[in-house]
Amino acid sequence: MRLSGWMCAAVVGALVTASGPAAADPPPDPFTGSSGLGDPYYPQDGNGGYDASHYDVTIDYDPPSHQLTGKTRIDAVATQALRAFNLDFAGPQVRTVSVNNLPAAFDRNGEHELTVTPTVPLLPGLPFTVTVDYAGIAENTEGNGWTYAPSGGAFAAGEPHSATSWYPLNDTPLDKATFALHTTVPAEWEVVSNGLRTQDEVQGERRTVSWAANQPVVGYLTTIAIDKFSFLDQQRANGTPLISAFAPQAERNRETEQRLPEILDFIESLYGPYPFDSSGGIYVDADIMFSLETQTRPIYAPWTDLPTAVHEITHQWWAIRYRCASGPTSA
Repeated sequence: MRLSGWMCAAVVGALVTASGPAAADPPPDPFTGSSGLGDPYYPQDGNGGYDASHYDVTIDYDPPSHQLTGKTRIDAVATQALRAFNLDFAGPQVRTVSVNNLPAAFDRNGEHELTVTPTVPLLPGLPFTVTVDYAGIAENTEGNGWTYAPSGGAFAAGEPHSATSWYPLNDTPLDKATFALHTTVPAEWEVVSNGLRTQDEVQGERRTVSWAANQPVVGYLTTIAIDKFSFLDQQRANGTPLISAFAPQAERNRETEQRLPEILDFIESLYGPYPFDSSGGIYVDADIMFSLETQTRPIYAPWTDLPTAVHEITHQWWAIRYRCASGPTSA
């Protein structure tokens, strides 16, 4: 049966009258950081109550089984009194959380919330450290975070939530932080990330590789790529190292990447000095529909051409400020 407009209004009014006034939402806890910052598109992105300054991520990854064991240390400063606060994390099972080296209670809720309750409440203006231990299968998000590569490797790319698939963070462009990654994999695999490579050591059947982004970075602009890469090492005239990696089926892109010094010089002539201490590119061979401006070292899809490389490198001048809008096929 269909009701006319005035009949619908009458029915709704009667139901509201019969049920009484709706209960008001309880006021927010003034000692709990907000679980989102109210972005009009992604209202639960980012968290209030603290300012992250550095992420130190350590993972062990086994490509055949997709098993990931991780420990992330987050250095932050409380911006209010906190009896609880949130991180963004949608990755493997959390085993333990500590705050200032004391065990902390935690709860996973929503799409990507990790609520942490420290043993001792945090005071505004003081630094604190959170350590999260986690382990399990790193699920394939198919270009929305942790992504399996056809070679058996994996990489992290996508926006806006790619980082939450493999480490906990304050996932908002409003809270940048420096970033360090330490990854252990079987010795035949290579690891590429943001910034400068600070370690590449093989002991027996295991390889440990470390990277450091010394300029603050937004979460979705961090990355990791694990594959049987070949490398192209170049250098700008001013000595800036350019490290680029090519997955087994991506070697055809090497000619494009050899023009990176020229690309950087050209864009620098338009927008001023290049803002980072390294550059390069990561050429994957997975069937993704985008390339992405991951900071200092963009992720490139197999179809990448010279204009795409110029586009993603141009983003680097905006990454240091905030973020730039995405196009339909290249971010």
